[in-house]
Amino acid sequence: MKIVHIVMSMLYGGSERLATDLAYSMQNAGNEVYVLALSKMDAEKGYDKTEKGKKLTIFYIDKKRGLDLKAIKQLNVFLTKINPDVVHTHIDSAIYVIPWETFNRNVVKVHTVHNQAEKEFGIAKRNLMKVAYGFLRVTPVAISDQIQASIMRVYNLKKQNVPVIYNGIDVKKFQNKKDQKTSHRQLQILHVGRFFEQKNHKFMIQAIKELVDRKFDFHMTFVGEGPLFDDIVEYSKSMKISKYITFAGSTNFVEKFYEKADLFVLPSLFEGLPLSLLEAYAAGLPVIVSDVGGVSDICRDGVNGRLISVDNLNEFVDAVMGMENKEIRDKYGEYNAKFIKNYDVDVVATRYIELYSSLNKLKGVKRR
Repeated sequence: MKIVHIVMSMLYGGSERLATDLAYSMQNAGNEVYVLALSKMDAEKGYDKTEKGKKLTIFYIDKKRGLDLKAIKQLNVFLTKINPDVVHTHIDSAIYVIPWETFNRNVVKVHTVHNQAEKEFGIAKRNLMKVAYGFLRVTPVAISDQIQASIMRVYNLKKQNVPVIYNGIDVKKFQNKKDQKTSHRQLQILHVGRFFEQKNHKFMIQAIKELVDRKFDFHMTFVGEGPLFDDIVEYSKSMKISKYITFAGSTNFVEKFYEKADLFVLPSLFEGLPLSLLEAYAAGLPVIVSDVGGVSDICRDGVNGRLISVDNLNEFVDAVMGMENKEIRDKYGEYNAKFIKNYDVDVVATRYIELYSSLNKLKGVKRR
């Protein structure tokens, strides 16, 4: 097949990671695959600078902020020239492809919904996606059962029209043997995610302050960048806890941070099925995560981690302190290392290829 994955940029984030990993796996399976980024923003520190990026054909539109009609025209020209069998969109890129899809209804069109449907777009864009899912025959793919339920609810779609394909990662990249882990006096805690309100960084700074006040022995590392980065750094300074925190910024080698960690935390306000959580599983780490979105589909409280209520500071801090027990950490980590095998990106890519093929056979069949 000739497949085009479309993302907003090549920044090293969750949706970009999935799109690029899928494209690489699909290419290795013998398909002709392109990755198209609508913006050149962050290309210098994103996937385009990784070994994987160098082996993929990556194109850029250089879309400007806001409505950019010139970029939409360039996108139309690109897709017309490529003449793909499949167009697979991620995040906001789905909106910008709608004009081209209007005149190319026989192409297989798939959109991966990376978050709860009500959180993915504002009202105006959701109305456009209703047209895409109905009239333009775009197939929304849910990354978990919880996300499927949200898509059905928001867009009034039947379950049969919302396939579920769980996210996947390059499992081998994150696996590390326990004897390779450095023994720590302090509990090494890791968070990986962009500095957006969704990820709840301010809450984590408050939790760190509480852990310090309780004289808990730990160190926290934040990996990622984003619009709230400077604000969170300043907030940590105002709380006088900077020496307990490392702000590592963005990296193309995030696996190195998982190797050094004892515990992964993700107390987000909302989520789809975060790749960072799957990466933590592959690294054999115990986790503490918010009970939101698709997280509860793969995390069972007391089995492979702790599932906490959103914004419950005491519950989160108590859960972190409970992870001081190495036997508990090892129990959760070993479970996660076995569990993750079903979420390898090659397995997920195969499922998408099967979906593309089935949708191709359904061309011309009226949806109900």
